[in-house]
Amino acid sequence: MRDEIIQAITTYTKRGWHVFPVLPGRKAPATQHGFKDAEVDPARALALFANNPPDSNLGIATGESGLCIVDIDPRHGGTIEKAIELFGELFNAAPVVRTGGGGTHHYFACDKPLPSGPLVDGIDIKSRGGYVLAPPSKTDKAYLWDTPLPVQLPVLRDLPKVDKPRTEATGETRFFYERQRNSELFKVLAKLRNGGADKATLMGAGVVMNKEQFVPPMSDEEVETIADHAMQYPNTPPPMLSVRSFSDITDAPSSPPKFLVNKLLLEHQINMISGAPMAGKSMLAMDVAVSLSSGTPVLQHHDFMSMGKKRVAYVYAEQGSDMWEVRAKGIAKVKQVTPELFLLSGYDLQLTKPGHLDALLTTLIDIKAEVVILDPLVVVFRLNDENAASEVAKYVREPLQTLIEHGITPIVVHHASKAQSLSNLFTPTNAYDLVRGSGDLTAMLGAVIGLWKDRRTGFTKAMVDGRMTGAAPFMLKYGDEVDVGDSDAAVSIEDLLSQANSIKPLQYFGPWVDYKEGGDAWTDALPNHPFDAGEAGDLWKTGTTKTYRLLDKMTAKGNLVEHKSAHGGRMKTTWKKTKPTERYDDSE
Repeated sequence: MRDEIIQAITTYTKRGWHVFPVLPGRKAPATQHGFKDAEVDPARALALFANNPPDSNLGIATGESGLCIVDIDPRHGGTIEKAIELFGELFNAAPVVRTGGGGTHHYFACDKPLPSGPLVDGIDIKSRGGYVLAPPSKTDKAYLWDTPLPVQLPVLRDLPKVDKPRTEATGETRFFYERQRNSELFKVLAKLRNGGADKATLMGAGVVMNKEQFVPPMSDEEVETIADHAMQYPNTPPPMLSVRSFSDITDAPSSPPKFLVNKLLLEHQINMISGAPMAGKSMLAMDVAVSLSSGTPVLQHHDFMSMGKKRVAYVYAEQGSDMWEVRAKGIAKVKQVTPELFLLSGYDLQLTKPGHLDALLTTLIDIKAEVVILDPLVVVFRLNDENAASEVAKYVREPLQTLIEHGITPIVVHHASKAQSLSNLFTPTNAYDLVRGSGDLTAMLGAVIGLWKDRRTGFTKAMVDGRMTGAAPFMLKYGDEVDVGDSDAAVSIEDLLSQANSIKPLQYFGPWVDYKEGGDAWTDALPNHPFDAGEAGDLWKTGTTKTYRLLDKMTAKGNLVEHKSAHGGRMKTTWKKTKPTERYDDSE
């Protein structure tokens, strides 16, 4: 550590000033929490600097130190004469530091920290929530005391009134660290692009922001990649408020959202697949992933056509990568396609933590993803309370909207309430009934597919709700077993298709028929082969008395044929359907 730094630390801390190390040659803090890490105890301050580069600059946390610094920057119109006009003769009593950028810092004490931020053009205040570099720091040039430090500083009790309203700021440039850089740069460049900026303007702004605000700076190639992504945005800024008269909406109605998958999911909206345990949420999500990334219909059903081929990333946040790979291979084998699908292990991903969204965005941008499936919400976000509207808004809606701002459509897999959905008394009326948590979760959705396992018939009911008219409720059933080969760790589907395991992919099983007790849906739930009352009761989840009553009722209607035979000296009764259910899978 340099002798002049040691001397400065000793001098400043004796005055009760809080000091902290700043990166060499820069204004960015060298510690994780910036000026909040500042120390006033000399020994602790020296130890803090000893753990950082020996040529570190020195920062003073102004508010904590009881300081108010008047920062004059002649590059932006600040002058000593203008400051004297504002502060009066008291201004001449303040000791002065010549800054590395050619300006001056004028030191005042204050009884309480004053608001930081611009006062007038070229004159800023650094006090509450701010910091300054102090001698012997160096940026373009060295910081030097122009006048000696007096025993006591002049006291500034309030700021002068100015005609132009001032906005309080932190008093210093805001810095972004490695896990924040990509998303913060994209926000700035996308806003510039939205205002009409061209590629050269975006690059110029990106290079400056990278140099002055990022710790450490990115490479120019990384800046250009983000600028290219921002160029995909329209270059005409939308109005803050869109006002349309009744005539406007009659003569030129707004364009509705576009389907990502016809009748099921929407493009550039937040989508969700939610449902009860064992209803097939993740299997349906993988079918969606393979279908979208190959441009084929979801569930092999012509009504659910993918509206264009997309590059899809599937983030599985539960352990067991082999399970996800086998599902992807099996569905791709049934469809006979090689999709543009990428599987991302997201077990350690937690989008409520700083930097995790930035890491996810970086990966998605690198693979040029257009759709991302996050499975499941409870692990990817790990909320403290799903029922807290503020937590849902901050930690779920905002990250998902950020993905949409980057041109990536999110599909989230979520759970219904386990106690509710497993109850024989619960029958959902719409897809929203199957979304667990705060009402803010349903409010943010463009489309939601709700899956419910009817424990009495064994069928899964799928319901679709959202901002567009979706598919009518339909039934799902697991199909024939598909042998897909051994699973091995891999990244893309091309790597997976050459490897032996098996799955039963979901199949579309026809429109949903709301059952009435003993009605056709109950008959459809029965197997095509002969069965006894015990097997029927197990399928319907009914007791012995009710089972026999229903079997007699269906036999009287002609839906079943009763057959009695001697078996081991006793009569055994079995039933068989008069008309087999064509879609029924007897292997289940």
